[in-house]
Amino acid sequence: MTGDDPVARVNARARALKWVTRADSALSFREPQLVRFCAHWRSVAGADRLPARGRFTARLLKPYLRNLAVLEITPQAARRFIHRNVGTAITERFGELTGRAFEDFLSPEIASRTTEFLAASVEARAPIRVVTQFWQREHLLAEIFAGPLADDGIIPDRLLLVSYFSGITNDTLRGDLGH
Repeated sequence: MTGDDPVARVNARARALKWVTRADSALSFREPQLVRFCAHWRSVAGADRLPARGRFTARLLKPYLRNLAVLEITPQAARRFIHRNVGTAITERFGELTGRAFEDFLSPEIASRTTEFLAASVEARAPIRVVTQFWQREHLLAEIFAGPLADDGIIPDRLLLVSYFSGITNDTLRGDLGH
C-alpha cells in the first residue's frame, strides 16, 4: 500500500529509521495561519492542475511572507531544492538561505531526509503537512505547509513552503511525531 503513496512511503521509512519528521497528506494543521494558507492554495489550484507561482499575488501572500520560502525544483535526476525566496522568520533561525540547496548547509543525512519529505509532496502532486523538530535549534518544532507549483499546471517546478515554529512539548511529540 505504501508503495503507491509517496507520503505513506516516506512516513514508513521515517518510522523504521526513527526519524523525527512526519508528513500528513490529510493536512491536519494545528497552526491557524497554515489552515488559512492551505485554503488559499486549494482555491488557487485547479481541479487537476497545480497552481502557477504567479497565481499567488502579493495581497494573498502578505500575511505569510515572514514564514514563506519558495524553492526551485531542479530538473536533475537527483532532485534538488534551491531556496529562491526566504522569509525573515526562517532566516532568523537558519541564516541566509537564498540560492542555497539543503546539501549546502545541512549534514548529508539531514539534507537527504529533508529532500525525501519535500519530494513526497512533489511526487504526490499535492500539498502536505510536515512536522519536524530541531534539537540543535532551541528545541523547536516546525509545522510546515509544502505545496508544489507548476507554471504549466502539470510539471512541478517550485515548492512553496510556509513554516511556523514553536517550542516542543511531550503532547506535540506524541501527537505529531508518533512517539
